[in-house]
Amino acid sequence: MTPNLVVAAVSQAAEGIEANAGTTLSMMGIYYSPNAGQTWYMATITDPGGNIIQSNQTVFQTRGNAVTSVVWNPVRQMFFAAVRFHGYYQSSDGMNWTRLAKQPGGGLTTAYCPTNQGSNGSPACPIFRGALVVQPVTGDMFALTTDLNNLDQGLWQDACALSGSTCSSATVTFANQIADTALEGRQRRLSATPASIDFGSYARGQTSAVQKVTLTNNGGVPLSTLNATVTGDFAISAMASTCGSTLAVKAQCQIGVVFTPSQGGLRTGVPLL
Repeated sequence: MTPNLVVAAVSQAAEGIEANAGTTLSMMGIYYSPNAGQTWYMATITDPGGNIIQSNQTVFQTRGNAVTSVVWNPVRQMFFAAVRFHGYYQSSDGMNWTRLAKQPGGGLTTAYCPTNQGSNGSPACPIFRGALVVQPVTGDMFALTTDLNNLDQGLWQDACALSGSTCSSATVTFANQIADTALEGRQRRLSATPASIDFGSYARGQTSAVQKVTLTNNGGVPLSTLNATVTGDFAISAMASTCGSTLAVKAQCQIGVVFTPSQGGLRTGVPLL
C-alpha cells in the first residue's frame, strides 16, 4: 500500500449547509489523494459488467453519489465503502472500486440498485446510510444499513476467520446477521393502523366492544419479545388479538383493545409495545 495514499468519502449533511458546503457546491463520491492530501482525484466505481457509476470522466446530471462510510481493513489489505442507493464496494488501491458480490442482507441486488451512470442510484435500493466498522486485529467487518425511510436493514458481520496472517476466504460475505434491536427505537420499525381509537361514550364500569389495531413490522429484521399492554382504563383482549411474541419482517398482526371507564370525563390511554 502506498504510504501517502489517502481515501475520503464525500456525502451530504445538514451541517454542510451551515458551513456553506451545500450540494450545489460539492460533488459527492469517493476521492483519493496519492500525495497525503495535497491533490485529490475522483475514484472510479464500477458495477458488474463494467458499468461505471462514477469516474473523473463522468458527466453528472446530479451532484454525484453520496458515500456514507469508507474504511481500511489491514488484514484483507482492502478498502471498503458504502454508496447510497448502490451498495457496498471494495478497492485494493483506493482508485478503482468494484461491487461486492455478496452484499449484507438480501435487498441490495442489482435489480433494485441499478448503475444509473451520471445520476443517482434508485431510491428502491435499500441503502440510504451504510456504516462500516473493521476489527483491525481479527479482520472482521460489520455493516449496518438503513434505507430511505430510516428503517433498519440489519447489522451484518463478515467473519475473517484468520488463518495465519490472512482471512480464510478472500471473498467478503457478510453472512452473519447480528440482532440489533438495542441499536434502534422499535417504534421506527413498528407501525400501527389506525394511529388512534375513539371508543365514544360508555357508562362507568361498562366494557366497550373490542376495537382492533393492526401492527406492521416495517424493519429489515424480525421483532422479538413483542408484548402489548395499554395504560389507563383500557385493556388488551387476548381473545381478539393475533400477535405473538415475535413478528416477522413485513408481517402483520392485530391487537384487540377494550375500554372500561373507571369514572366520568375524558379518559385516555397509551399502548406500550
